[in-house]
Amino acid sequence: MSCNAANHNALLAELCFGTMTKKLHFNIGDIQSSYHLDSEDPELKQRVEQNITADLQYACQHWAQHMEQAESINTDNFHNSINNLFPIQVFFWIEAMNLLSLSDKCIWILQKAHKWVLEVRISGLKINYD
Repeated sequence: MSCNAANHNALLAELCFGTMTKKLHFNIGDIQSSYHLDSEDPELKQRVEQNITADLQYACQHWAQHMEQAESINTDNFHNSINNLFPIQVFFWIEAMNLLSLSDKCIWILQKAHKWVLEVRISGLKINYD
């Protein structure tokens, strides 16, 4: 019995993208005012735990790793997923990562995704910022 790691990582990457697409949204921490620091909100931790579920936490942290390990499988699906993540949802992803105290990993994760795009050379990949 064996397992095709690239196929399994492709499936996990797609599940991560699907989870983020469905669950990420503006103000996922239900923060009442941008004038206060997160540390000044005593109930923020509970709201983050409630709103950023375990599957969403996993997806936010590991989507690029799975995409990278999927190699060149499902390039069309990943092309669509990346275009769906940008331009707006990437901000919701950054917000979720910040609330999880993982904002320092955002650059590393985006670099992994960028590397994958360059290596696979998806022709016509355009991330619109409009």
